[in-house]
Amino acid sequence: LLSQTGAFADLGTLEPSPGVIPYEMIEPFWSDGAAKFRWMAVPNDGTHDTPEEQIVFSNDVAWDFPSGSVLIKHFELGGKRLETRFEVKGDDGVYYYLTYKWNDAQTDANLLSGSLVEPVDVDGSIVNWEYPSRAQCISCHFPQNGGVLGPKTRNLNMVITYPGGVAANQLVNLSEMGIIPETITNANVGDYMAVAAKDDPNASLEDRARSYIDVNCSSCHNPNVDNIAQFDARYTTPLELQNIIYGDVIYDLGLDNPKIVIPQDVANSALHFRMNSTQANVKMPPIGKDVVDAAGLQLIEEWINSLTPNTSNPVSYTHLTLPTMSTSWC
Repeated sequence: LLSQTGAFADLGTLEPSPGVIPYEMIEPFWSDGAAKFRWMAVPNDGTHDTPEEQIVFSNDVAWDFPSGSVLIKHFELGGKRLETRFEVKGDDGVYYYLTYKWNDAQTDANLLSGSLVEPVDVDGSIVNWEYPSRAQCISCHFPQNGGVLGPKTRNLNMVITYPGGVAANQLVNLSEMGIIPETITNANVGDYMAVAAKDDPNASLEDRARSYIDVNCSSCHNPNVDNIAQFDARYTTPLELQNIIYGDVIYDLGLDNPKIVIPQDVANSALHFRMNSTQANVKMPPIGKDVVDAAGLQLIEEWINSLTPNTSNPVSYTHLTLPTMSTSWC
């Protein structure tokens, strides 16, 4: 039972136990419109002053958590608590994954032994919610990427309101607590990388689009992961080197000479086409998606239409070893 993990002091209100720290993403990964809540716990003896009690910090890649760390993500859809997931770094340095499904009474959640699909009524529309198996978790949480997806500098560089009403930048707070051994202050936090939310009125269209692609696609689509698609979705890679614009696709998907993105040609841009699909072997992301992100799709459409022809030329990814796969991603 979720109540037996000790993660929450009050399961009814989801008040975390002492030492379990909430965090938020600037632009969260799309999960069929679900509301999500996140926490992290890093082992310590009262102070985070040794490498075993601290995150190995990076401005560019996923943070390296010490063994014993726990990342928690909770999902709700249509006002209903669905699941609470745990990502735990074992004593062997390898992450393992747990999914707890909330009961009908919404009082507790049971540990699942495998995947499960459940219809959920959201304002009269049915969403087929997919509870992932441990193997499915690993299919996105690649060790080559550090095992974690959300906790990166660029995703957490924002001010949030912590329990008790205290507002603080997450990087500054974690630095002051000693959890990340990097001196980050309100004076210098602007020097660290940050993505943009898709609805940020102060960010450029390109920045918002590339941030969205990074959050939703880069866990699989990057040169560190063997993948049939030959483009790099990471925000840290300059646009002209990502092989997204005019990048080749493996399968045409019934489109007319498609590329990953073709400036001012939304209809034949495979990125947009896959985002707009919920069909197996076509949709992106490929797991846990039953609803199209309309706002995200509109963002990518506007970005594609804003590009001028020959904005960028594809680059060669000859350093990638591409595996033989039965299905295509892009």
